[in-house]
Amino acid sequence: MSKKLYIYNQIDGLTTSYHDGGSLVIITAGDPQIALDASRRKAYGKYGDEPFLTNLPEPDRVVVVADATEEEIFEFPDSGCC
Repeated sequence: MSKKLYIYNQIDGLTTSYHDGGSLVIITAGDPQIALDASRRKAYGKYGDEPFLTNLPEPDRVVVVADATEEEIFEFPDSGCC
């Protein structure tokens, strides 16, 4: 299965900050929702207070990447005006 890069722009609920929108990039061979959930659990633990996006919206863009590409997740919180 080839890996894909999923780009999500302006997702509400990405963080618990006042400005909760942000962008998200997920590189995975599997389901991006499962990859995000696993990453969040690893980072914050089962009972972490960070939100878990339970329903990722449709990505703004999907790009096929080389299988040698590492599976990774990049979160870009909305810094807002503050």
